[in-house]
Amino acid sequence: MHHHLIVTALAIIGFILLWHVKSIKKEFIVEKAYMVYYVGISIISLVAILWPITLTFSFFAMSHFIITGFAAVVSLFFTFIQLFGREELCKSCLASTLIIIGIFLFMAFGMESAMM
Repeated sequence: MHHHLIVTALAIIGFILLWHVKSIKKEFIVEKAYMVYYVGISIISLVAILWPITLTFSFFAMSHFIITGFAAVVSLFFTFIQLFGREELCKSCLASTLIIIGIFLFMAFGMESAMM
């Protein structure tokens, strides 16, 4: 249960970070998708906090885990492209990637402790 509070906080931080980036950048395509991800993860985590019974549905818990895992892989892929393709790294993109990986890790360890 506590991991959902941390996931929600990380998602809100990620959203605020990208909202700030939005005010600076003109091109804002990938960041929009991540903003939708952060809002979605916040909503799913809040549902899990407010109605813990939803965690008993394996589909709900597993879909939450799969979404966060997919986002982590995509974020790492984009970071790889920035490092080796463009040879520069956007600091806010790296921060967003770290937040997304953090969300995934908290979900992974939260699912592991819930299964024990």
